[in-house]
Amino acid sequence: IVKDGNQNNELATMNDGLKFMGDSGTVTGVKLNNQVNIVGGVAAVKDGNKVTNLTDNNIGVESMADNENGKNAKLVVRLAKNLSDLESITFNSKDKTNPMKINGDAKTIENIKKMTFGKDGSTDSITVDGENKVITGLSNTKLPTDGTPMQADQAASQGQLKQVLDKANDTDK
Repeated sequence: IVKDGNQNNELATMNDGLKFMGDSGTVTGVKLNNQVNIVGGVAAVKDGNKVTNLTDNNIGVESMADNENGKNAKLVVRLAKNLSDLESITFNSKDKTNPMKINGDAKTIENIKKMTFGKDGSTDSITVDGENKVITGLSNTKLPTDGTPMQADQAASQGQLKQVLDKANDTDK
Protein backbone atom coordinates (compact mmCIF):
# COMPACT_ATOMS: atom_id res chain seq x y z
CA ILE A 1 0.00 0.00 0.00
CA VAL A 2 1.32 3.43 -0.93
CA LYS A 3 -0.02 6.48 0.84
CA ASP A 4 -0.70 9.60 -1.26
CA GLY A 5 -1.71 12.34 1.14
CA ASN A 6 -4.74 10.97 2.96
CA GLN A 7 -5.43 8.31 0.32
CA ASN A 8 -4.10 4.76 0.44
CA ASN A 9 -3.34 3.20 -2.96
CA GLU A 10 -2.62 -0.45 -3.63
CA LEU A 11 0.21 -1.28 -5.99
CA ALA A 12 -0.24 -4.02 -8.54
CA THR A 13 2.18 -6.91 -8.62
CA MET A 14 3.05 -9.17 -11.51
CA ASN A 15 0.69 -11.78 -10.05
CA ASP A 16 -2.21 -9.35 -10.22
CA GLY A 17 -4.04 -9.14 -13.49
CA LEU A 18 -7.10 -8.25 -15.46
CA LYS A 19 -10.29 -10.19 -16.02
CA PHE A 20 -11.87 -10.56 -19.46
CA MET A 21 -15.35 -11.77 -20.34
CA GLY A 22 -16.91 -12.32 -23.75
CA ASP A 23 -20.43 -13.13 -24.88
CA SER A 24 -20.12 -16.67 -23.52
CA GLY A 25 -20.13 -15.28 -19.97
CA THR A 26 -16.90 -17.04 -19.01
CA VAL A 27 -14.47 -14.80 -17.09
CA THR A 28 -10.80 -15.34 -17.90
CA GLY A 29 -8.05 -13.91 -15.71
CA VAL A 30 -4.76 -12.85 -17.23
CA LYS A 31 -1.79 -11.88 -15.05
CA LEU A 32 0.06 -8.65 -15.74
CA ASN A 33 2.80 -8.84 -18.35
CA ASN A 34 0.98 -11.67 -20.13
CA GLN A 35 -0.51 -11.43 -23.58
CA VAL A 36 -4.20 -11.32 -24.49
CA ASN A 37 -4.80 -12.38 -28.10
CA ILE A 38 -7.76 -10.77 -29.86
CA VAL A 39 -8.61 -12.81 -32.96
CA GLY A 40 -11.31 -12.75 -35.60
CA GLY A 41 -10.76 -16.05 -37.36
CA VAL A 42 -9.72 -14.87 -40.83
CA ALA A 43 -6.56 -16.25 -42.41
CA ALA A 44 -4.50 -13.13 -43.09
CA VAL A 45 -3.06 -12.62 -46.58
CA LYS A 46 0.02 -10.42 -46.38
CA ASP A 47 2.07 -8.38 -48.80
CA GLY A 48 5.14 -7.70 -46.69
CA ASN A 49 3.79 -6.34 -43.39
CA LYS A 50 0.47 -5.21 -44.87
CA VAL A 51 -2.57 -7.47 -44.53
CA THR A 52 -4.36 -7.27 -47.89
CA ASN A 53 -7.58 -9.22 -47.34
CA LEU A 54 -9.09 -7.02 -44.60
CA THR A 55 -10.91 -3.69 -44.90
CA ASP A 56 -11.20 -0.60 -42.71
CA ASN A 57 -14.11 1.35 -41.25
CA ASN A 58 -16.66 -1.48 -41.01
CA ILE A 59 -16.23 -2.34 -37.33
CA GLY A 60 -16.49 0.11 -34.46
CA VAL A 61 -15.61 -0.25 -30.78
CA GLU A 62 -17.53 1.62 -28.06
CA SER A 63 -16.23 2.04 -24.52
CA MET A 64 -18.73 2.30 -21.65
CA ALA A 65 -19.30 1.56 -17.97
CA ASP A 66 -20.59 -1.97 -17.49
CA ASN A 67 -22.37 -1.71 -14.14
CA GLU A 68 -23.81 0.73 -11.63
CA ASN A 69 -20.77 1.07 -9.36
CA GLY A 70 -18.52 2.12 -12.24
CA LYS A 71 -15.79 -0.38 -11.35
CA ASN A 72 -16.11 -2.39 -14.55
CA ALA A 73 -16.12 -1.21 -18.14
CA LYS A 74 -16.79 -2.87 -21.44
CA LEU A 75 -15.67 -2.49 -25.00
CA VAL A 76 -18.53 -3.23 -27.39
CA VAL A 77 -17.49 -4.33 -30.88
CA ARG A 78 -20.15 -3.39 -33.43
CA LEU A 79 -20.55 -3.93 -37.17
CA ALA A 80 -21.35 -0.84 -39.24
CA LYS A 81 -24.89 -0.52 -40.62
CA ASN A 82 -23.46 0.44 -44.01
CA LEU A 83 -20.60 -1.84 -44.99
CA SER A 84 -18.11 -0.60 -47.58
CA ASP A 85 -15.04 -1.71 -49.51
CA LEU A 86 -16.03 -5.39 -49.52
CA GLU A 87 -14.98 -7.64 -52.40
CA SER A 88 -17.50 -10.42 -51.80
CA ILE A 89 -19.98 -11.77 -49.27
CA THR A 90 -20.97 -15.43 -48.91
CA PHE A 91 -24.23 -16.37 -47.21
CA ASN A 92 -24.54 -20.01 -46.17
CA SER A 93 -27.65 -22.12 -45.85
CA LYS A 94 -28.25 -23.63 -42.40
CA ASP A 95 -26.75 -26.94 -43.50
CA LYS A 96 -23.88 -25.11 -45.28
CA THR A 97 -24.47 -26.98 -48.55
CA ASN A 98 -25.83 -24.20 -50.74
CA PRO A 99 -23.94 -20.89 -50.28
CA MET A 100 -25.00 -17.72 -52.09
CA LYS A 101 -22.17 -15.37 -53.06
CA ILE A 102 -22.25 -11.70 -53.98
CA ASN A 103 -19.06 -10.93 -55.90
CA GLY A 104 -18.14 -7.25 -56.25
CA ASP A 105 -15.33 -7.76 -58.80
CA ALA A 106 -17.45 -9.87 -61.14
CA LYS A 107 -20.65 -7.88 -60.35
CA THR A 108 -22.52 -11.17 -59.91
CA ILE A 109 -24.82 -12.86 -57.43
CA GLU A 110 -24.32 -16.61 -57.64
CA ASN A 111 -26.44 -19.58 -56.59
CA ILE A 112 -29.85 -17.96 -56.11
CA LYS A 113 -33.02 -19.96 -56.55
CA LYS A 114 -35.45 -17.05 -56.45
CA MET A 115 -35.20 -13.28 -56.07
CA THR A 116 -38.08 -10.84 -55.60
CA PHE A 117 -37.76 -7.13 -56.34
CA GLY A 118 -40.30 -4.80 -54.74
CA LYS A 119 -41.53 -3.49 -51.45
CA ASP A 120 -42.27 -5.99 -48.64
CA GLY A 121 -45.91 -7.08 -48.66
CA SER A 122 -46.60 -5.37 -51.99
CA THR A 123 -48.26 -7.27 -54.81
CA ASP A 124 -46.45 -4.89 -57.17
CA SER A 125 -43.18 -6.82 -57.44
CA ILE A 126 -41.11 -8.77 -59.95
CA THR A 127 -39.84 -12.27 -59.18
CA VAL A 128 -36.97 -13.97 -60.99
CA ASP A 129 -37.16 -17.72 -60.40
CA GLY A 130 -33.78 -19.20 -61.34
CA GLU A 131 -34.81 -22.82 -60.73
CA ASN A 132 -37.80 -22.71 -63.06
CA LYS A 133 -36.30 -20.02 -65.34
CA VAL A 134 -39.40 -17.79 -65.02
CA ILE A 135 -39.86 -14.04 -64.51
CA THR A 136 -43.24 -12.99 -63.10
CA GLY A 137 -44.84 -9.70 -62.11
CA LEU A 138 -44.11 -7.81 -65.33
CA SER A 139 -46.27 -4.76 -66.01
CA ASN A 140 -46.18 -5.07 -69.81
CA THR A 141 -48.56 -8.00 -70.18
CA LYS A 142 -50.82 -6.53 -72.87
CA LEU A 143 -50.03 -4.93 -76.20
CA PRO A 144 -50.84 -1.22 -76.38
CA THR A 145 -54.12 -0.51 -78.17
CA ASP A 146 -54.15 3.26 -77.79
CA GLY A 147 -51.40 4.00 -80.31
CA THR A 148 -48.60 3.94 -77.74
CA PRO A 149 -45.48 2.72 -79.58
CA MET A 150 -43.83 -0.55 -78.59
CA GLN A 151 -40.49 -0.22 -76.82
CA ALA A 152 -37.70 -2.02 -78.64
CA ASP A 153 -35.64 -2.49 -75.48
CA GLN A 154 -38.43 -4.11 -73.45
CA ALA A 155 -38.94 -7.89 -73.43
CA ALA A 156 -42.29 -9.25 -74.57
CA SER A 157 -44.35 -11.16 -72.02
CA GLN A 158 -46.25 -14.39 -72.65
CA GLY A 159 -49.45 -12.34 -72.44
CA GLN A 160 -48.32 -10.10 -75.30
CA LEU A 161 -47.17 -13.05 -77.39
CA LYS A 162 -50.53 -14.77 -76.84
CA GLN A 163 -52.30 -11.62 -78.07
CA VAL A 164 -50.18 -11.63 -81.25
CA LEU A 165 -50.75 -15.37 -81.77
CA ASP A 166 -54.52 -15.03 -81.20
CA LYS A 167 -54.66 -12.14 -83.68
CA ALA A 168 -52.63 -14.13 -86.25
CA ASN A 169 -54.93 -17.13 -85.79
CA ASP A 170 -58.02 -14.91 -86.22
CA THR A 171 -56.72 -13.51 -89.53
CA ASP A 172 -55.96 -17.03 -90.83
CA LYS A 173 -59.62 -18.04 -90.57
